[in-house]
Amino acid sequence: MRRIFQYAAPYKGRFYWSVILAIVLAALTPVRPLLIQLTVDQYVAQSLPKMVIYVTIIQMGIILIETLMRFAFSLLPHG
Repeated sequence: MRRIFQYAAPYKGRFYWSVILAIVLAALTPVRPLLIQLTVDQYVAQSLPKMVIYVTIIQMGIILIETLMRFAFSLLPHG
């Protein structure tokens, strides 16, 4: 096992970034469906258009962040 880690040592930084991005993406992915559910159940049902717009802007920001992170994740060599 030590030999394997010795060969992988030059790629330690990439490995850590890959793990961090994978964890953050796994945590971020279910947020959008929850926001959509909240929007429909609370704000659309109660006719609160300002809140619908606000949550939609938040969702667009999350999509942008998630897309950038997925792009960065895909650029990291995985093996």
